[in-house]
Amino acid sequence: MVDMFPTGRAPGIASEQLAGAGFAEADGKQRLMLTDSWTQAFEPPEDYAYYAGDPSDGFAPVCRRGGGRTDWALDQYFNIYRKTKTGFEPLTQKRVDSDDMVQQNVFYRDSALHVYNTGYVLHLVSADRARTWRAELISGALKRPVERGLVVSPGRGLRMAGGRLVFPFYGSTGDTARVCLLWSDDDGDTWRRSADMPLTKDIRWHSESEAVELEGGRLRMFFRNSLQRICWADALPAADGGYEWRESVVSAVAVHSDCNLSAIGLDDRILVAYAEGEGPTNSGRLRGTIYVFDRDMRLEKRVCVEPGSFSYPSLCRVNADTVGVLFDTCDEGRETLVTVPVSALV
Repeated sequence: MVDMFPTGRAPGIASEQLAGAGFAEADGKQRLMLTDSWTQAFEPPEDYAYYAGDPSDGFAPVCRRGGGRTDWALDQYFNIYRKTKTGFEPLTQKRVDSDDMVQQNVFYRDSALHVYNTGYVLHLVSADRARTWRAELISGALKRPVERGLVVSPGRGLRMAGGRLVFPFYGSTGDTARVCLLWSDDDGDTWRRSADMPLTKDIRWHSESEAVELEGGRLRMFFRNSLQRICWADALPAADGGYEWRESVVSAVAVHSDCNLSAIGLDDRILVAYAEGEGPTNSGRLRGTIYVFDRDMRLEKRVCVEPGSFSYPSLCRVNADTVGVLFDTCDEGRETLVTVPVSALV
């Protein structure tokens, strides 16, 4: 899952994006709409002159709303080509602040075509151990009309015991953000979206999150928040195949909670990785710590894995004897992997 945003936009700055999905009906289907005006990219897409047609042989024709195809075409990553008698010729432009040439793309400001200025989600699948990929925009049917962004949480998704794929997301309206889940029961061919996790009197927003599978298909969602505490809410299997949310829990465990976290199950325990405290660097995200809980969410121990900068961790079970945590040291500009013996955690 990949977040896609037009030039100069970012998932954390929803005020720079517009509400909606960027799709409209054309030729009897919901289509990705395109305009040849960067200014018009900030206006509703229903009035755009062009749309991406059905792909064939690796290219989607750019069609006119009034009928007929243009000479433009897009590959699956939305790079722009011009169709010639001998094939498809890539269109190029200068890289920002450079004389280097790059291929034009509908998400770039200086390209010939543009998407509507909002957030998109690209789903990528590989069936050959990442040698080749198939890509598809899936946000058109999943974003709510009021949302400026539908953003995949950093870290990791989850394949449940029954085979279901689950990815934590959050929807952002500009005024608030709320956790939700996307799931697929057919290995990613189709996706459904849960209801949003409810807000509370104290929890006015939540965003990046990770899920831990519990008994009976229950998911425990740990989420970024502003309360400086580890918080979670459970999503229970519902009669319609989706999920029902239970009330959020605010624990007594103090952390730097305004950053992404990571959580995994470890036998009969749950591990949560967070920055423990604040400091003068890395937006205050310091002292990376793995918190070890039993299944009743009683804290058993804390294990510090990084005394310095610690952001956007991702936990994994490396093998039977080892847990790994990959994280950013943002002020130092590097990714770090630390391994911890399971014996130090249980």
